[in-house]
Amino acid sequence: MKVWDLLKHDHREVEQIFSQLDKTQDKQQQEKLFGKLKHELQLHTKVEETHFYPALKSADETKDMVGEALEEHGEVKKMLTRLSSLAVGGDTWREGIKELQSSVEHHVEEEENEIFPAAQKALDEAQVEEIGRKIEQEKQAAKAG
Repeated sequence: MKVWDLLKHDHREVEQIFSQLDKTQDKQQQEKLFGKLKHELQLHTKVEETHFYPALKSADETKDMVGEALEEHGEVKKMLTRLSSLAVGGDTWREGIKELQSSVEHHVEEEENEIFPAAQKALDEAQVEEIGRKIEQEKQAAKAG
């Protein structure tokens, strides 16, 4: 599978979790969904940073985009750490979730509208398939255990 198809699938999954979080007032459900969201975001940023971004750093068309994307990943990681220390369901936690959602949506928009199209031009088909294969393997390994 192509790398951007895998990453877009992750983006849709995270959007769905945010939507579910927005709709529930049940603290147990919020806790469960936040755990799932945190896991998905951590795994997604890891596979991008390990497999996708290094390939982009070596291409002239995309190397300048990687720095900002990594900064945004750093912000998301900080927000997840902060949210993990708060009481689930409280006002501060809910505000933090909204802030996280906004940050993630901004990052997704930039990736899908700027980085992915540039990467399609910069990477050859073999690279795209190889990166996709490595990401799939890492995600399957993470789900296994």
